Amino acid sequence: MKKIILIIIVLDCHFLFSQVEIDKKRDNIWCFGYAYSPPLFGRSIVDFSNDTAVVSYLNNPNIIRLDATNASISDTTGNLLFYTNGIKVINKTHELMENGDSLTYGHYSFEHWYPNYGYNTIQGAMILPVPESKDLYYVFYSGWDIAPSLPEQIICPSVLYATVDMSKNGGLGKVIRKDQVLINDTIGIPNVAACRHANGRDWWLLFKGFRKHRFHRVLLTPDGFIMESSLDFGGNRMDMWSQTVFSPDGKLFIQGGLEAGTMQSPFHLHLYDFDRCTGILSNYRHIQDNEPYLYTGCAVSPNSRYLYYSSQSNKVYQLDLQAIDVIGSRQLVAVMDTAYVDSVAQIYGTAGFSTMQLGPDDKIYVNAASRSLHIIDSPDSAGLACNIIRQGLALPAINQLWCIPNFPYFRLGAEVGTICDSLTVGISAPFGSAQGAVYPNPADETVMVSFPTPERAVFILMDLQGREILRQAIEEQKTAIAVGNLPTGAYFYKIEINNRNEYGKLWIVR
Repeated sequence: MKKIILIIIVLDCHFLFSQVEIDKKRDNIWCFGYAYSPPLFGRSIVDFSNDTAVVSYLNNPNIIRLDATNASISDTTGNLLFYTNGIKVINKTHELMENGDSLTYGHYSFEHWYPNYGYNTIQGAMILPVPESKDLYYVFYSGWDIAPSLPEQIICPSVLYATVDMSKNGGLGKVIRKDQVLINDTIGIPNVAACRHANGRDWWLLFKGFRKHRFHRVLLTPDGFIMESSLDFGGNRMDMWSQTVFSPDGKLFIQGGLEAGTMQSPFHLHLYDFDRCTGILSNYRHIQDNEPYLYTGCAVSPNSRYLYYSSQSNKVYQLDLQAIDVIGSRQLVAVMDTAYVDSVAQIYGTAGFSTMQLGPDDKIYVNAASRSLHIIDSPDSAGLACNIIRQGLALPAINQLWCIPNFPYFRLGAEVGTICDSLTVGISAPFGSAQGAVYPNPADETVMVSFPTPERAVFILMDLQGREILRQAIEEQKTAIAVGNLPTGAYFYKIEINNRNEYGKLWIVR
């Protein structure tokens, strides 16, 4: 029996490894900018297929403009499939995809930025492949509206998604559904961010509530979306005008930037531990840097140790996320002290430092309102050894101030060694849906174990070292289990039922 189990686990881990291999080239093609005057009506294309950035120029006077909202996706071999500015979906021939027009129709963003601009929200869109599907993709985005009670405040009344089927039109694709509501709640600036589930296949998406310290959790699976309970830290928290990132190892969720509605204020950094198995945020830390900032961006090094962020459009700082005093570890690693001479770019200021994105080559690329990108060449190195190359990648067309594609970290695999690192039924799946449910999670004094029909089972609670803490027989459709005497923290549970085991993770908080 042990040999059979080992074979199952090895086969399943091979599948997960293959899944990462399949997805690792999804962010190979980046599309940038829009030039305002002849002869540069066109786009810069950056191709990372050969593990180095190769730039080309697309001359097309009818092409859409990409502002802050910019997302693209490549196929499994690294060839461009399509991209979006949040209002239009453009195929790999750089033409409008069938039914790819008028996303967010009727919203302020559509009326204000239509027909060609796209809406102007940092990380305002993201594209993910549907797990285990060869042809289906989801485009996540959100329309803007004016808050009725706050006429000067632009809000995002919901999170929307479109479905793209790449089997249509000979591989050019078709938007088969659009403006589908994913979250029907007002959220802050969208900052669409995703992290691969610990099983190596599914995806977590987190969205912050509008002016609340609350996050909506969505799990994308082969069968669609699972809407998990929201995470409420209590009280209010202002929305941020900057980037939101997961660390490449998936253990940290970071929001950094200015308070929404201001263009210059102290820099706020919000850090959370993230559990890829459950999508739970914990260990919240708030760091404030009182130097005034402007147009901030942030990114995390491939080794997940160093956070980089920009300030006042002309400085880049590095923070050591493993330091006891994170803000005390701050180092100034770059200053942009020369103006970019392009007369068009001067409309937007100098070629300073703005939004950032970790590239497929493990370098961090930093946006600027110019015909270039800065490069953090060795982001895993401390201090000046990170080697920021100013205007290191020349672009043939003008890039917008915040315009850099928004990607998740596709090269993150399963969290090996945990109960969630496998897709094998009975080993990996957190107990829920058709099998039953364990709730609330997090729990306080009591946790409920329920089944669709009465079942005979045993509920076992273990600490993180696997030691049994509690055991209780379950003989009814719904059973209450007292946990009020247990310390707060994370636990594993196992349910022995009908000759199989179901596993999950339970938080006790007070």
